Amino acid sequence: SIFEGEADVWLASERSRVTAGQSVIIPAGAWHGFTNAGSGTLHVRATLAASIFEASYEDRNELSRRFLPLASQRS
Repeated sequence: SIFEGEADVWLASERSRVTAGQSVIIPAGAWHGFTNAGSGTLHVRATLAASIFEASYEDRNELSRRFLPLASQRS
């Protein structure tokens, strides 16, 4: 969801401009991303349905990252 600003969002080969008050639903495992399309600060909220968030990047020099819920990290 976009709270402030505007973003260019892509999902596979589809691209859209998303503005404050709009949301995008991304299917699990879909290649996607976004950039700030405005001149101000972009404020977004991401809600994840999975208990593990894993990020991978187009630039192969950037390492993939996996984030676990805090409860899982205490074991």
